[in-house]
Amino acid sequence: MIFVVVVLFAMSAMFSAVSNKDVFAPSKLFLVFFLAFHVGALFSDIDTRTATLLTVVLSVGALAVFFEADRVHRFRPKLNDTGGQEAQGGIKDATLLLWIASTPSLAAQFYMIDHFGGIAGYVASLSSRVSDWAGLGAARALIALMGPINLLYFALGLSQRKGFQWWAIYALHFFVVLGIGIMSGSRSSLLNIFALQIIVFHYLRTPIKPRQAVLIAGGLLLAAMSLGVVRETVRLDSGGTLTTNTSDRTLSFASFYYGVEPLEIISKTEYLPLAHGTTFLSLITNPIPRSIWPDKPDTGGTFFTKSYTNDAWGGLSNLTPTYIGEWIINFGWIGGIIGFCVTYFTMMIYLIHYYIRTMTRLNHDTSDVTVTGFVIYVYVAWSFMALMTGEFTNIILSMLLFQIIPLWLLREVLSRR
Repeated sequence: MIFVVVVLFAMSAMFSAVSNKDVFAPSKLFLVFFLAFHVGALFSDIDTRTATLLTVVLSVGALAVFFEADRVHRFRPKLNDTGGQEAQGGIKDATLLLWIASTPSLAAQFYMIDHFGGIAGYVASLSSRVSDWAGLGAARALIALMGPINLLYFALGLSQRKGFQWWAIYALHFFVVLGIGIMSGSRSSLLNIFALQIIVFHYLRTPIKPRQAVLIAGGLLLAAMSLGVVRETVRLDSGGTLTTNTSDRTLSFASFYYGVEPLEIISKTEYLPLAHGTTFLSLITNPIPRSIWPDKPDTGGTFFTKSYTNDAWGGLSNLTPTYIGEWIINFGWIGGIIGFCVTYFTMMIYLIHYYIRTMTRLNHDTSDVTVTGFVIYVYVAWSFMALMTGEFTNIILSMLLFQIIPLWLLREVLSRR
C-alpha cells in the first residue's frame, strides 16, 4: 500500500512542477509539508490501515494540485515583477507604529521571565511548559503577536526598498523576535521565522528557483533535527546550572514521523473512544480559563493523549492527532474520513483562489495595504499546511487571534496614514 503513496506523490509533484512554476504555490507547500512529516512511513513497518489514511490525505492534495493547475491556466497569475517601490517616506514611516504594536508582546515576555524568577527559571520551565505555563495564556498570546508584526515589518521594507537606517532598526526587532523564538522552546516557532521570511522575499523581491528552494528546505530540516538534539541533550535548571546528556547526541528524525505516529496509534486502537465533535467545539471554548470552566471540552491533542496514549506524559506534553486523525477520533472511521476530505479539500480550494487573487493584486500594487494583505495570505497558507499534522484548535485559533486579526488591524491603521 505504501507503494501507492509513493507513486501518487511522485505523479502529483511532477504535475505540480510542470503546471505552475511558482515554488511556493499552495500545491507545492502541501507536497513539501506532506513529505517532511510523513516520509518516515517509508522506513517503518506501517500497517495497511495507516497506509490507507496516508493515501487519503495525499489524494486530497493531489486533487488540489489539479485544481490549482486549472486555475493557473485560466487566470495566469504572475509573480511580482515590480521589484518593489522606491521608499515612501523616511525612517519614521511605519516604524514607530510597528514598534508601538510590539510593546505589549515585549512586556508580556518580560512578565513571564520575571514570573519564573529570571532567565534561568524561565528556560528551566520549557521542558514542562504544558503544565508550568498553565494560567499564563494571556501573556503567551501577547508574545505570539511579535512574529506577524516582524514579518510585516520585513515585507514593508522589501516592498519599498528601504535604506540602511530602516534595516538597522528592523535588525534590532528581528533579533528580539529571534530571541523570543529561542526562548519559546519550540523548534517550529524558531524555524518558522526564517521560512516565512523566505516566502515573503520570494514574492516581494526576487523569485527563488527550484534548486534554491530544495536547498533551503533541506537546510531547515537539518536545522530542525539539530535543534532536536539540543533540546534533548541540554538542560538548564532553575539555579542556572547547565547540564548535557552526551549519550543522546544523534540527529533527531522524529519530525519525519509527526504525521505517521498518531495515525498508527489510532489504527491499532480496537475500540475508538470518540469525542463526538467536542475537540472542534474547543475552538470556541478554549479561550475560557479552566478556573472559570473546569470541565470545558479538551482540545484534540489533550483528548488524544488522554484517551489513546493513556496520558503517556503525565500531563507534561501532548501528542497531536493530525487533522484527519482528529476527525476520526471525533466521528469514527467513516464519518471522520468523509469530514476530513470535505473540509480540507474546501480549504485547499479557498486557498488556491486566495493565492491567485493575492498574486494578481501584488503584481500591480505594492502599497502598504496590499503588502499587509499579502502577509495575511502567507499566514493563512502556512496555517492550512500546518493543520495537516497539527491540532485544529491550536492552529486555527492562533491563525485568527494572533495573525489575521492583528494584521488586519494594522492594515486598517496603515490605510489611514
